[in-house]
Amino acid sequence: MMSLLYSKNELPVPQNETACPIPHELMLDEVFLEICPDVNSREYFLKILTCPLSEEADIYYRREILTDFMQNTSVLFKLEELFKKLNQTLDDYNEKERQNIVVSNNRFSESSVYVYGSKLQIGAIYLSDLCAQLREISLYFESLSFKSKGLESLKERFACFARSDELNKIIDICQKYENFSYHKNINLHLLLDDESRINSASFVGNDTKEESADGQKNAFSLFKRFRKDESEENTVLPPARLSQSESNILIGNAVNYLSSAFSKIIKSISEEFKELCRELVFYIVSANYIKYLEQLRVGYVYANISKNGEISASELYDIFLVGYNRTTDKVVPNDFFIPEKAEGMLIKGANSSGKTVYLRSVATALILTMAGLPIPAKEAKIPVCSLFMLFASKEKGLNESVADAGRFEEEVRDFSQILDKIKPGSFVMLNEIFQTTAYSEGAEGLYYILKYLSRKNVKWLLVTHMLGIFDLFDDDEAVKIEFCEKTHKAEYLNF
Repeated sequence: MMSLLYSKNELPVPQNETACPIPHELMLDEVFLEICPDVNSREYFLKILTCPLSEEADIYYRREILTDFMQNTSVLFKLEELFKKLNQTLDDYNEKERQNIVVSNNRFSESSVYVYGSKLQIGAIYLSDLCAQLREISLYFESLSFKSKGLESLKERFACFARSDELNKIIDICQKYENFSYHKNINLHLLLDDESRINSASFVGNDTKEESADGQKNAFSLFKRFRKDESEENTVLPPARLSQSESNILIGNAVNYLSSAFSKIIKSISEEFKELCRELVFYIVSANYIKYLEQLRVGYVYANISKNGEISASELYDIFLVGYNRTTDKVVPNDFFIPEKAEGMLIKGANSSGKTVYLRSVATALILTMAGLPIPAKEAKIPVCSLFMLFASKEKGLNESVADAGRFEEEVRDFSQILDKIKPGSFVMLNEIFQTTAYSEGAEGLYYILKYLSRKNVKWLLVTHMLGIFDLFDDDEAVKIEFCEKTHKAEYLNF
């Protein structure tokens, strides 16, 4: 299948729900509610965000396609229109298929032949229409030029399809059976075995003539075909007569075989192109997201993909707060920096000093980058994260909403399940966990957990009130910052 989201044209394996931040926790559902009012489109977009890309090639693949679309958004909306039409035709065909009565292959009655004849006619009509639409899309692509690999590949795929001799053959065959009627003469080729038993039946055509030469109506004209040896040509015998039940079986088998062939071709078209319409939704919402940032006068940038594990961003904004205030004047941007040699980052500060907002802005920047999207910052450097995870305390989430107090044992159990899924190259964010136990015990327990993550080559970020953990890490092991309650700015204590 063709894909505009994945460079290898393969859909990713669905990940566990804990694999990346829940959009609600990051307030992304609120942000994109304004950007994309349509529920289905928004939910699809957020679903893509929760499946972060794990390969650098895929990230650049999406960026290049989005850049092409941003240069001419009319192309994006025209393609959506064309693929919506294609999908609607496929959906209409599938609905017609479901409405047909399923008839046993070995009990063909005259009514069953009508059913299969109807299936054949429906298949011919819809397949012919689909081929015409694919040709229309190809003609539209001919007038366009792209810089992205994804759109150029899609353009070439449609061009190859339109140039194919097979397309014209399919259209010609479909036109022969768009007006199929059981009341017309039905010409069949029958393949006989050595004992003159019928092995199979196939169509020759459906004639408009309804009566035989002697003026009597025939159920069909039968043409027998067999080979005496490989060097001889087919021998055609004169018309023969069969009983009505025998003719029903032969006609039913032949009609069913051809209608099944049409159905398989339509299915292959669906598998190849149907998902493209939904994928275009991702780019439409992404384009609206960029326009949203521009309307709010928020600078944005595509993060450079870090090769050495360094994570950094300058003048990084929290999208939710900017959108809530409708301006950047009341929102404080912050810098973020974890060098290659540091294991992670420790964050402390008074309540309402900006720690949670900081964590949310960093998490949002990571998830948007892993989706191939720009982030609201002056510049940034972010590595590919093989798995991005977030764990908030049972008492408080990233949106500052307070839930029922959880128990320490429950937090440990939940977090242990996450530890089993973490892979090297991951990035883990922890927000004030283990707050329900004694600070000294919690700090020591957290220290060993973070050291375990570091040994697995996992970067981490911890927001905590357990100040004792700052003393457990040497200054060259972790970045240590404190938030100022007055300025809401991060002050780096080392590095």
